Amino acid sequence: MQLSDTDKKLVERLKKQQQSLIRWWWIGFVGAVINIAVGCYGVTVICHFLHQPEPISAMVVAFLIPSVYVLVLGGVWLAVYLLLNRNGKPETRLLLRLLEESRGDDA
Repeated sequence: MQLSDTDKKLVERLKKQQQSLIRWWWIGFVGAVINIAVGCYGVTVICHFLHQPEPISAMVVAFLIPSVYVLVLGGVWLAVYLLLNRNGKPETRLLLRLLEESRGDDA
């Protein structure tokens, strides 16, 4: 298979993206764990304020609940995404492997 110069540049860019995703995996996973941990800490803060009858406590709870949901759900989403794509995106891996095999057949 003959590739044009733009196709070769695209293939190189895909390879770099794959390597970058694999390289930054641990940083993303640590970020996901930190998001989940901060969200869980927010739940403990909310539980503390739930036992107080003052209106300020109700306001604190009302402001913290959306933040806690965003932190926990965002952390879980990021962790699941990273675990599913630990070695890079599967379709990109398949495409690069097919290109390598076709280059090996041409040589």
